[in-house]
Amino acid sequence: IKPTFKSQPIPEKDDGSVKVLVHDNFDKIVFESKKDVLVEFYAPWCGACKALAPVYEKLAAKYAAKSDKLVIAKFDAVSNDMPQSLKFDLRAYPTLKLFKAGQEEPIDFEGERTLSGFVEFLNANTKVTGIALTKEEKEEEKAAAEEREKAKKAREEAAAKAKEA
Repeated sequence: IKPTFKSQPIPEKDDGSVKVLVHDNFDKIVFESKKDVLVEFYAPWCGACKALAPVYEKLAAKYAAKSDKLVIAKFDAVSNDMPQSLKFDLRAYPTLKLFKAGQEEPIDFEGERTLSGFVEFLNANTKVTGIALTKEEKEEEKAAAEEREKAKKAREEAAAKAKEA
């Protein structure tokens, strides 16, 4: 008897910047190809995953011309069983791991989940180097960081007022 695993259908067309991995195509794309593969393991209901999506899409678009060496992919870890080839358990969503071609052990991404954080990580850990942020991307990232800081201050002030009451 052959074991059965939960897998979404393999996408018939997967021409988006971020490649879609499912249980049934994971090993072929991640372990049998000669490319490095950055994988986001996510849950559809996860707020942090939803917040990461636009940054991850920009990252994939930025590296699209290098798709002969590097794949940016995502794996819905709720709708698919984890492949048996993986030797780790997921502890949180999103989890990001770089699978280098020809290596079994992935490299954990633990940097800032910003475009510059990903570019820095990929420049340091893949054969794809020399990728840099444009002036516009740097400005967008700075504005987003300022917005996050404003939101954080507002939350802290609200918490302090609530404490006083």
